[in-house]
Amino acid sequence: LFGYNSILVGLALPTFQSSPTWDYKISIATIFFSAFSSIIFVCLGKLLGPYKTPPLTLPFNIATLMILASRVVVGPLSGSPSAQADKLFVSFLIGTLRGVGQVFLASNLY
Repeated sequence: LFGYNSILVGLALPTFQSSPTWDYKISIATIFFSAFSSIIFVCLGKLLGPYKTPPLTLPFNIATLMILASRVVVGPLSGSPSAQADKLFVSFLIGTLRGVGQVFLASNLY
């Protein structure tokens, strides 16, 4: 599972990059967060060990969400701060609805 989580992180980060061209920053972030997912796996293994619960792919989720959350917070948004907050809320709401819809194989937002 160490390698599996790292590969999942390595596949997820380039998938979510904003530009279609190769970027060295994404490559560095992919290497760093892939290794970081192994560290998270060990920490979660020790934390969940007494409960006999394996961490499975939770380290992948944590590492990927950390980089995606940093892009949302640090990423450029145009307009006033209130317009940025509105745009962020609407994007979050639509993303949440699409994520739930994909689980149930919904083809569109409605």
